[in-house]
Amino acid sequence: MSGQMLYLWDANDHGVPKNMDEVFKTFNQLVEKPERPSSAILAFAQRLQDLARFHQVFQEPTKQLYYNLVEQFKQHQYALHNLALPYSNYLPLLKILGKTAEAFNLVIYDDQLGVAYLPTRKSLPEGDCAISWLMQEDYFANKTFKNLNEFKDYTQPLMHELMARYGLSYELLTPTSTKPMYIKKTTYSIQYISVGYTQDKEGDYGLNGCLYIDIPMVEDIYNRFEFFKEKNANSVEMLLLDHLYPLNSDKRKLKTKEDIAARIQLFEDEFLKSLAIAENMKDLDRLLNSDINDRFKWIIQGCGIYTPRCLIVARLANNPHFEELAMSLATPRAPAANRTSLPTEWPKLVKYLREEVQPIV
Repeated sequence: MSGQMLYLWDANDHGVPKNMDEVFKTFNQLVEKPERPSSAILAFAQRLQDLARFHQVFQEPTKQLYYNLVEQFKQHQYALHNLALPYSNYLPLLKILGKTAEAFNLVIYDDQLGVAYLPTRKSLPEGDCAISWLMQEDYFANKTFKNLNEFKDYTQPLMHELMARYGLSYELLTPTSTKPMYIKKTTYSIQYISVGYTQDKEGDYGLNGCLYIDIPMVEDIYNRFEFFKEKNANSVEMLLLDHLYPLNSDKRKLKTKEDIAARIQLFEDEFLKSLAIAENMKDLDRLLNSDINDRFKWIIQGCGIYTPRCLIVARLANNPHFEELAMSLATPRAPAANRTSLPTEWPKLVKYLREEVQPIV
């Protein structure tokens, strides 16, 4: 699968730009200019195709993107060629692309970042290090991990060990699932956590996860009312880093093994220790409706998708504060998709829980 797009032209035929104005001018001139690929363009494509087919340089899905690159370029009818990048793990690839383009005197233009790579081993705009440092030979020399695969290979066994200590096994959720998750089956629920390993454009890594708790008994009651329903709905859903760091905070970025150890410890202290108690309905109630984890409670009780579920759990667990929760949860901080249904369905839910549902503990 491809993500960001780069653009190329042959500097032998269309020149090396001296500034960004010339870059924009050339780009606009060539984007719809009919022209068969030059020998330099095809040589560039052949080199990348050979690397994809015969050398252990590229990882998937880069190999798929470039496996038939020569034929793709031959079929292109314009002077400006485009080159797709994979969705992730493409920072090491940029260095290869830069050196290969230099060898065949090509200009690479990144329209998204507004930066051009020149065959003179310089980049435009001048003084902008956003891209030029990616092309340096020693950029990755001092990195703890050279690419996303190395980061994941180091980090995933540590996550496996952490999750296993809290009773979560790494397996497929269903026979038709395509990606394993960390799963724990309890008396009344299934907990599962998906973990994501990412790399950003600056070369820093990310480690986050999402918790899902499926409580069938709760969903049976929830679905009796005209609340928002989605396919494969979960009783609880929460990102593990929610409200710990701002979305664009540097604190989310991981550079070293020490950073990874700190993130894993954070997951344990801020999340897994609290989740571990939720073995039965009474303990699920403690997790959702008590102060055992203020962050968890604040996030879940603040969303109108989950407040009906919180109240249902409270009733099933015979929470002595049920009537108080029936009032406080009726107007969540963020009603979300239940905004229109809460005013009418909430009184019905409360009445049903009082009169028709008996606690199970």
